[in-house]
Amino acid sequence: MNQTLVGYIFFTLTAFAFGSFEVVSKIALHGRDIDALHVNLARYSIGLIILLPFALYTIKKDKLTLKDHFDFMKLGILLGLSMLALVSSIPALGSAALAGLIFSANPIFTVWFGHAIAKEKSGKYLIPAVTTGIIGMIVLSIHKLMEVNHIGLWGLVLVVFSAITFSLYSVLSKIKNHTVNKHTNIFFTFIWTLITFLVILLYRHEPLIMPAMYSDHRVLIALLWIGIVVTGLGYIFYFKGMELAGVHKSTSVFFLKPLFTATLAWVILGESITWNMLVGTLIFLLAMYLLYKD
Repeated sequence: MNQTLVGYIFFTLTAFAFGSFEVVSKIALHGRDIDALHVNLARYSIGLIILLPFALYTIKKDKLTLKDHFDFMKLGILLGLSMLALVSSIPALGSAALAGLIFSANPIFTVWFGHAIAKEKSGKYLIPAVTTGIIGMIVLSIHKLMEVNHIGLWGLVLVVFSAITFSLYSVLSKIKNHTVNKHTNIFFTFIWTLITFLVILLYRHEPLIMPAMYSDHRVLIALLWIGIVVTGLGYIFYFKGMELAGVHKSTSVFFLKPLFTATLAWVILGESITWNMLVGTLIFLLAMYLLYKD
C-alpha cells in the first residue's frame, strides 16, 4: 500500500480520536464533583503510561540538558492551560460539538505563530485563509454571541483561548522537535502538564481522585477512553501519520476533526446540529483548504 495513503489512514484515526474528546469529556463531567482538572489529570496520567515505552527508547538517544527540561516545562504549562480551558468551556457552552468545532480552528492561529515565531514562509493564500477562518468562527458562535447569558460568552472566551494557546504550543513544540525526538518531547511535556494540574489542585485544596471517578462506570469508561484512545493512541497515530505522509499533511486531521465531533455529539449526546454550525463548518473547511494550498 502507498506510504502516503497509510499516513492518511493514521490521520483519519487521529481525527476520530481527537474528535471524540469533547463529546466524551462532557460525559465525564456529568460525574458528581468531577471538573475539568480531574478529567485532564486522569487523561494525561493514562496517556503518559501509554507513551512510556516509546519515550524510553528515544530518551536514551537524546542528551538532554537543563535548557531542554526548562523548554519542556514551558510547553507542559502551556498545554495544560489550553486543555483546562477547553474542557471547562464545554459545560459553559452547553455543547460539546460547538466547543470542538471552534477549537478545530487552531491551525489558523498556528499559521500566524509559525510566521511570527518560527519564521515560516507564507504564501498568497495566508491572509484569505485566516480571514475566512475568522468569519467561520463568528458564524459558528453567532447564537452564543447574541445571548445575554454571560456563562455562554465565558465559554466562548475559554475555547478561543484554548485554541490560541494550543496553536502556540504546537509551534513551540515543532521547534523543539528539531533538537530532541518528538516522543521524548511529548513525554516530558506531559509530565509538566500533570505537574501543572497537581499544583492547581493542591492550591485549591482538592483531592486528586473524586469518588465519582471510580463509583460511576460511565465516568470511569469516559476517563479511560480519553486517556487511552484520545491521548495515548491519538498522539501515536498522529506521529505515525506525520512519519509516513509528512508534517505538512498533518493539517488534514483538523479537516476531519470537526466532522467527527459534530457527528458523535449528535449520535451519542443527542445535541442538535444548527444551521450556523453547518455553514460555519463549511466556511472553516474552506479556510483549512486555503491553508493547505498555502
